[in-house]
Amino acid sequence: MLPNRFTGRYYSTFSETHFDGGQVNMTLVFLGNSALRRVSKSVADVKAPAVRRLLESMEQEVRQEAGVGIAAPQLAHNLRMFLMIKNMPENEDDLDKLEYQEVLNPQIVAMSNSTKRDFEGCLSVPGYQGIVKRAQEIRVQYEDAEGRKIQETLVDFPARIFQHELDHLNGVMYLDRLDPGSLIHNEEFEAMEWADLEKLLLQGPPKIPPLMTPMSTQTSSGRQGKGKGKPKNKF
Repeated sequence: MLPNRFTGRYYSTFSETHFDGGQVNMTLVFLGNSALRRVSKSVADVKAPAVRRLLESMEQEVRQEAGVGIAAPQLAHNLRMFLMIKNMPENEDDLDKLEYQEVLNPQIVAMSNSTKRDFEGCLSVPGYQGIVKRAQEIRVQYEDAEGRKIQETLVDFPARIFQHELDHLNGVMYLDRLDPGSLIHNEEFEAMEWADLEKLLLQGPPKIPPLMTPMSTQTSSGRQGKGKGKPKNKF
């Protein structure tokens, strides 16, 4: 099964003149790192050498993990840029053939009312998958690494990747959008039959019962008093 991963260890401050020409040495950051919760800044000069080196490091990391996308905050740099796959290989033997699109200063300019629920994962939250509802079709604009303005319409899985990565640039994790009760460990996920996974997608989020249920109280006259019976949620 092709890993349905998106993105995502250590925080450092980045500016486009931060590097002195040496090797950019960065690693992935995990959930709880402050860089993952910051709103990223626009890339002023998409052709800057430091931006190019950061993109190269991002590609090295995401390719090593066979991921479908990675955002700059997941290498602890809060710039509005990410990579996403151009092609989806048919099987795991073709993972070395993945090609990535460089996306800088991205925006969603329109999205469909139709939505789709599907499993997502994140390299910043290793080992888990969960169900997230996303717009099924979006119209986007962004710059590539050469500064060209790109406008295109994305549908289904590419649209999902774009939305997931754009969330990272706004300090949002897929866990924030997760269907309650849908988080599943990767080992359990890969052991499940597709029919069972599809059943989870179709049944929707579960109804979670309250931990406390209101208890009716009566006044000394035997009648229920106004405002009585409501639980006092104090600790």
